[in-house]
Amino acid sequence: MPPSKQTPKSGKFWKSERSKFGSIKKGPRKTFEKRMKLKEEQTKSNELAKLLIERKIQKKQELRARTEENKKRQLANSAKAEIFQVIKNPNKIKRMKKKQLRSLSKRDILET
Repeated sequence: MPPSKQTPKSGKFWKSERSKFGSIKKGPRKTFEKRMKLKEEQTKSNELAKLLIERKIQKKQELRARTEENKKRQLANSAKAEIFQVIKNPNKIKRMKKKQLRSLSKRDILET
């Protein structure tokens, strides 16, 4: 017959009694060969996981480099295709309206 359950000191009557660690049954001990085999399998799986993660990181880096390259190329091409007009008379800028002034931008046209 199990001992009668008393109310706990904390007053938390809804808390059930926990099983102790001693009650957990592990079973018979595995042989040395089996343990070594398990260890080898574990190391192989860890290496495989590391390899997969490494490949994933490498793919990401390649993609990032490619996108950066494309952006640089795009900027260079847009700079080449730009149509500009040199304003030699600075008084023209003073006479311009606000909307026209917004479209103005300085460029270095002496680039080689």
